[in-house]
Amino acid sequence: MDIVILFIITLSINILFLLNFENISKSLSIIDKPDGKLKKHEKPVSLLGGFVILVNLYLVSFLINLLNLDYLIFKNNFIMIILILSTLFYLIGILDDIKNLDPNLKLFLIILSIGFSTYLFPELNLRLIKISFLDKNFYFNNFSFFFYCLIFCSITQRTQHV
Repeated sequence: MDIVILFIITLSINILFLLNFENISKSLSIIDKPDGKLKKHEKPVSLLGGFVILVNLYLVSFLINLLNLDYLIFKNNFIMIILILSTLFYLIGILDDIKNLDPNLKLFLIILSIGFSTYLFPELNLRLIKISFLDKNFYFNNFSFFFYCLIFCSITQRTQHV
């Protein structure tokens, strides 16, 4: 029953937000205008899409904690890790959209975000990868952070170019 309440509250807030999406974008002046070079879209586009996803993450995590449902979905600090990384990546993305950041600076900010997250949550460090069909184990020991950064940077860079 609690999950139904969670779903109804989240859905209601999203419907209200989506009905006023254009008005909110215009009133906050958060619109990406085409420039003909990098921004090849024809019409101005709202930059609130990522914000909607971020607000939903915060809303769902708040309601999960409020309804004491966190034991059903998340273990340990997983929700905090998701919220922190999502917020940091969103801030980097919106800053890039507004200021058109240099790719090296953006990469540095992503690595800094990952470093901050692994410092706060040491359980994120990757120590071992087992590939059963090859019967191989790869131990990372002191290189865990570098591998972790490589994976996250490749994922975030790939999703920005799709």
